[in-house]
Amino acid sequence: MVALALGACGADGSGGSAPSQRAPVADRAAPNIVAIVTDDQSLAQFNRRTMPETFRLLVDEGVTFDDFVVSTPLCCPSRATFLTGQYAHNNGVASNSYARLREKRNILPAWLQRAGYRTAHLGKYLNNFQNELPRRDAVPFGWDEWFTQLEPQRYYDYELAVNGGVRRYGTEPDDYLTRVLNRRAVELIEESANADEPLYLQLDHFAPHFDVGRAERNCQGGAPPDPDDRGLLAEVPDLAASRTHLAATRDRPWFLRDQPPLRAAERKRMRARYKCATASLRSVDRGVAQIVRTLELTGQLDRTALIFTSDNGAFYGEHRLRATKEFPYEEAVRVPLVVRLPDALRKVRGARVGAASANIDLAPTILELAGARPCIAPNRCREPDGRSLLPLASGERDDWPRERAILLHLDQPASSSRPYPRPCAYEAVRAGGRVLVRYRSAAPANGSCRARPALEQYDLERDPQQLRNLADPRHADARARRDRNKLRRALKRLRICRGSAADGAAPSADRPRCD
Repeated sequence: MVALALGACGADGSGGSAPSQRAPVADRAAPNIVAIVTDDQSLAQFNRRTMPETFRLLVDEGVTFDDFVVSTPLCCPSRATFLTGQYAHNNGVASNSYARLREKRNILPAWLQRAGYRTAHLGKYLNNFQNELPRRDAVPFGWDEWFTQLEPQRYYDYELAVNGGVRRYGTEPDDYLTRVLNRRAVELIEESANADEPLYLQLDHFAPHFDVGRAERNCQGGAPPDPDDRGLLAEVPDLAASRTHLAATRDRPWFLRDQPPLRAAERKRMRARYKCATASLRSVDRGVAQIVRTLELTGQLDRTALIFTSDNGAFYGEHRLRATKEFPYEEAVRVPLVVRLPDALRKVRGARVGAASANIDLAPTILELAGARPCIAPNRCREPDGRSLLPLASGERDDWPRERAILLHLDQPASSSRPYPRPCAYEAVRAGGRVLVRYRSAAPANGSCRARPALEQYDLERDPQQLRNLADPRHADARARRDRNKLRRALKRLRICRGSAADGAAPSADRPRCD
């Protein structure tokens, strides 16, 4: 396992690393690493019918993690955890604000640069990042190649910051964002074929996030499919889980208790958005095939690790929710994760892993693959809260924690009211097929955040759709009470935890380890 060290780094400025700051690479033994991240892709949208090439090239040739969750089901916090390996209470980002990220220079791409990698970012970055830069076209610290979408984010008629400049795209089919990102990914891989340093490529797709640009008449605000894929809309099946919009809510927390079922017009709108979002993933799928094909043609595939995941899931009417994410329900927190290792490390193909894992584990996994440490200087390091998934992805048995507890956390500032209820702040724990959620504040429909506690508890083995809140006295039984006490103890530890036992360091007196 990669050795992790604790330190501090207060630098928050921007600008790519100078070549002199990069450690030389003795040879090309270090693998290329390509991370492909979608935006708001639910687990229901990750299937062979929707993404046939991804399944053929990654799932069938790699390892799929069946119990992978994100610690905060919201774009910016999830992406901050990816870049730091830390829970929100340690990296500072528990809402959609890049400004809250602590030690902005001390992140994954800078660690990889120090290990001799050339780093490239394509697509969506952390929310509101450009507000923290000296110029909107500036390149944040740690990235050599910067091909990143500026806000507002759209599929057409948008701007990309490109290595210190701004490039505008229009409304032609070839301007469709996913096509543009796929093309640039292929170019970078071609350029890396004869390079002296290995490549870290992070491709952050906007798909299948809902659209804020030009409206597709049939999509009801959902992601527009690639022009070549509009015919897929009729082939996308309805979301079977949407029937949970009929479930009673009498045992739900106070701000959800009186939610009415979705009206027929709302269900129709949700179906249209789901179909369009799902169809938009076919272009992502083609991009996976283009990337793998280019790696193969340039002789790099056998020394490249590929990772596919999503920043969080999304709701399409489940639990009577009109919101798109944020809630700590399975539809938002469970997302795809597939890892295809380089040939030298790949001992299994088409395997599935049921061990509890989370996005805190992605940075440690990439660090171990790269032979890197989470440091931008010997005394300027982060301490990731996760552990490397490499032993599991390579088919080895490892001392993975049994019934590992994962923290879920959200803390959004009070904002203007919305037409649907939403959580403002909660802490939750997910362990051994059980979930306990403690809401600290929430907002009812058309209301502002209120500091009014509430509790939810679910047994995912017996109730995978989370329809029976065991924290409600009407559902109380001895087993539920025992589980609740156990989960409360785990939550008390996780909410202040720091670092992973996998690094071999002893926990401090006041900060237990996160696993």
